[in-house]
Amino acid sequence: MNSNKDSLTFEGVFVFEHPPCTPYGGLVPCTGYLTARAQWTKNSLVPSQGVPMPETKLPSTDLAPPDTELLRRIITETQRPLAIVTTQLDPDSMGASMLMRKLLRSLGQDAIVCYAGAGNSDPQNQTAFTMCNLAPIFRPKEELPRDAAVILLDSAILHDKRWGEEPLDPIIVIDHHDSRLSPSANRWVWIEPRFGAASTMVARLLQVFEVKLTDDDREVATIGAFGVYNDTRGLLSKTTSLDREMFTELMRHGDQRLLQDLHEFPLPEAYYAFMATAYRTKTIHQAKLIATVGEMTAHDNTLLARVATKLVRWEGVYTVIVWGLQDGKLVTVKARTIDRANDLNDLLHLHFPGYGGAKGHEGGADIPLGVLAPPNGASCAILLEFLQKLFNDKFGANGS
Repeated sequence: MNSNKDSLTFEGVFVFEHPPCTPYGGLVPCTGYLTARAQWTKNSLVPSQGVPMPETKLPSTDLAPPDTELLRRIITETQRPLAIVTTQLDPDSMGASMLMRKLLRSLGQDAIVCYAGAGNSDPQNQTAFTMCNLAPIFRPKEELPRDAAVILLDSAILHDKRWGEEPLDPIIVIDHHDSRLSPSANRWVWIEPRFGAASTMVARLLQVFEVKLTDDDREVATIGAFGVYNDTRGLLSKTTSLDREMFTELMRHGDQRLLQDLHEFPLPEAYYAFMATAYRTKTIHQAKLIATVGEMTAHDNTLLARVATKLVRWEGVYTVIVWGLQDGKLVTVKARTIDRANDLNDLLHLHFPGYGGAKGHEGGADIPLGVLAPPNGASCAILLEFLQKLFNDKFGANGS
């Protein structure tokens, strides 16, 4: 730090509420972080022109990726077609996948990305697919080549119901959720639940392998940065210094306008209809809100999750349980909590054993209608009334 009576020059990580230009060829996002050198004068705080970007500090060794030479060997020596698999399509899994393709290409390989479910129907994912033309890269899981060597990102669950009955047998696993999956001679595993995003981890691998992003990688960098930003709730929740550093490094080559469009995606009318129904049917008991959106389809799954995420911000509410009757045969539940004293995973396992669970503050369940023992041959209206009473009994005044 250098100072005199009228000015102060310093460097570090700064938070901005507006996107100032930087001398490094990129823009930093609204309420984002910029690692830079700046100068304060009596009248303003401005980036110092012509000052080189300070080196990003390396993480401590316990947060570094393991045995990267094994990873290099597995990637370069495989003779099978590579396929990146994500069992839940969201900004982080998309960001990690795009960055992984960049790494693979630097090592002379390439891969398609295969995803499970109807994730591309989510309005946020649709925005990314449209603006970045991702459809040729991200394909439904049915298009996974039978002989593919699988790279599993943002998950470490090999027997994942979202993927189907057939277990996954990946050669590479990268995930920021807790797991006991172990590496082997032919499987490289990096699991680190302290990180806020899988995109952070793959971005770090690009650094380790000295893969340089250029202006031609603007969309890749932006989607990767948004993966970090989205999974850490705007770099505010479960965020390490490496998450912030990788976000900053990616946005040096990212597109500010694209980042803003991905964040401020349009929501369909169905979302607001669900919000209205949930508001009308809600009950609140001991800081727990229970509501239904009524009938829904599989394509509405992510909208239900967005309703739960919005409702948990209700003043005085700590936990939200929102459910819908999906295609007349499945009860879909989305749960959110800000209650650190109680485990959401335990709550869902208690009421829906074998059908639900949670990671941290977010969870859900998919329960076959028959498991909840509805009246035989009942109309949809009667089913909804039955289920509403059942959920209120489980989680309301008479439940836990």
